[in-house]
Amino acid sequence: MGSAMTTAEPPLREGVRPPLLPRAGSATPSRGATRAGADVSARLADAARMARQALGADHASVLLLDDLGRLVPAVAVARTEDAVLWSRFLSMPPVRLDSIPIDVSAITTGRPIVINDVQSSALVPEPWRISFGVQSAAVAPLLVDGVPCGALVVDYAAWPHEFSENDVRLLEAMAAPVSYLLGVAGVAEGARRTEAVLDRVTAAGRELAAARTGHAVLQAALAGLAGVVGGTECSLHVVTGDIVETLASHGRGRPDPGRYPVGALDDVSRRALRAVEADPARPVLLPGRPGEEHVVVPMTDARDAVRAFAVVGRDRVPPLTAVELAAAGDVAAQAWHAYERAGESARLARRAELLDAVRALADDPLLEPDLPRIVERLAPAVRSTTGAELLDAFLFEPAAARLFATPAPPRRLAPLFRRWRRGGAGQPVLSDDVLVVPMVADDLVVGALRVRGAAEGDVPDLLCSVAGGVGAAVARVLQRRRMAEHERGLAVAEERERVARDLHDTLGQQLFALRVELEGVAATVHDRLAAAKLRAAVGSVTRANADLRLAIHALSFLEQAKRGLVPSVRTLVRKIGETTPIGLQLRVVGTPVRLAHGREEALFRVTHEALENVVRHSRASTATVTVSYSPERAAVIVRDDGTGMSARSDEQHGLHFGLRTMQRRMEEIGGGLEVSNFRPHGVCLHAWVPTR
Repeated sequence: MGSAMTTAEPPLREGVRPPLLPRAGSATPSRGATRAGADVSARLADAARMARQALGADHASVLLLDDLGRLVPAVAVARTEDAVLWSRFLSMPPVRLDSIPIDVSAITTGRPIVINDVQSSALVPEPWRISFGVQSAAVAPLLVDGVPCGALVVDYAAWPHEFSENDVRLLEAMAAPVSYLLGVAGVAEGARRTEAVLDRVTAAGRELAAARTGHAVLQAALAGLAGVVGGTECSLHVVTGDIVETLASHGRGRPDPGRYPVGALDDVSRRALRAVEADPARPVLLPGRPGEEHVVVPMTDARDAVRAFAVVGRDRVPPLTAVELAAAGDVAAQAWHAYERAGESARLARRAELLDAVRALADDPLLEPDLPRIVERLAPAVRSTTGAELLDAFLFEPAAARLFATPAPPRRLAPLFRRWRRGGAGQPVLSDDVLVVPMVADDLVVGALRVRGAAEGDVPDLLCSVAGGVGAAVARVLQRRRMAEHERGLAVAEERERVARDLHDTLGQQLFALRVELEGVAATVHDRLAAAKLRAAVGSVTRANADLRLAIHALSFLEQAKRGLVPSVRTLVRKIGETTPIGLQLRVVGTPVRLAHGREEALFRVTHEALENVVRHSRASTATVTVSYSPERAAVIVRDDGTGMSARSDEQHGLHFGLRTMQRRMEEIGGGLEVSNFRPHGVCLHAWVPTR
């Protein structure tokens, strides 16, 4: 097989490329290993020189068979120094043994193969024939225990040479010690390289296991892969459809991290991608720049599915062993598992940060009731954790919605909201490519979040937790507002009680005394006209006293509140009934339950206002007050048989204003109020609040 050289003899140092020196990326081999490799290379050079001299050839070279079945240029000597030919020799691609058209049994006999006319022989690959212009050559197989391990080649470039039987036997004899040398050196070198590879795999595994972030894993993977195969450059890639994402890279000419269309990849990455697609089960070698090659290593997950690939650039010498190639695959598998582990850890950390942010909302004592601002505050964390876009949020209770400055929910979602409210805590629902997530607080759906791009995997469950946290924050703010309002209400109630007592003890007593005095004077006056006027004055004082007692009842609720709504309303009906000829009745439907103080007070105030309207404006003979309880709401219904709403409005222009005031008061606590004419006569007032 044709060969070339660069140095005259002696010396041979520049014309020898030691094939057995240890390589480990940029690491420096030990002195002992260097000396051992150099000694074997020197002996190979001596054997090549003796073969050239003995046969009078122009060149002699040694090619070694690597674990992939390729003959790799290793050592060459020449009659004269030729730097150009030496460079060509080093840059020649390996020759696969199975690509040579010869019976393998002819090689295993150890008998040299004679090629008298190289230029017309199919045994010599075309690149070799073109590059060196060799005329004749003889190839002596190098065997270790009958297994080919390389070839000793002599060739003639100046003129054709006819090989004699003595030439063949001499070349065969000179190949025998070379084979023995390779056998001894190969065993020792193989053991050394295997041990070194195992050490590097172990070290890479430790580095990958210690890495806690995705960046650290990628850096450890680059170093580990390069170390195992003796690489000088390395890059890691993930393929998603027509996009290749370069996760990390090191070395000259490698692509920068980023996302690239397949068509925009450099030649090495494109060929590597095709190699992985063709054979995703094991690492593949690709030729690279002169004297270099690339190791393409698929990266698989726990189910042996290819998720990514690595490309490692290395020198061709020393040839890569099967152990090193398999070790690269092991390191790549460990690297991907570590990368997934780091990704999962980062994902869980982001989730924890998101949930911590949500909990901080609920615990923030200074949180303002501004739901759009809360959504804006959480949106970046939701996006980075789930990739979803938090659009907006709604609250169902009108009073809470007004307090938190939220718009009304879309009408098309109203049936969903009603179903959630009836059935308690609901499940997320996909509507028009938007996920509607219930906002639950204390097992009650209080609102909803709307999120786009969040319907896959366990993202909806995470968003339910986020929505629950927002609901808890809303409930906490509402609770603080209610407590503040309750405290203000207690203060107002105490002040009303004080005013009521003052009115009772002062004006009430004075009106009572005035009535008694007027009645006494009227009894002693004999003038009829004067007596009539005195009796009219007594009536006016009596009515004023009745109005005063109604005002005192309206002001007073603190004592009644301690007993609950029903006893308070019963007392109110009894006391008002004592001041009017209208027949008042009280009915209780359902099982009474205690309500929040603000709700009971609102119902009591509405009941009092309604009864005052009945007494002052209805001209009714009877009226019924019904206090009703159900699992969802508590209600007060006041019905009378007097004139309708239109007649009362004509008599009292302030009546509608009072009704609007009552209606606003009920809405502020999440309730409602309706007033309508009752057939055949009278008016029906219906006020309600939620029980929870």
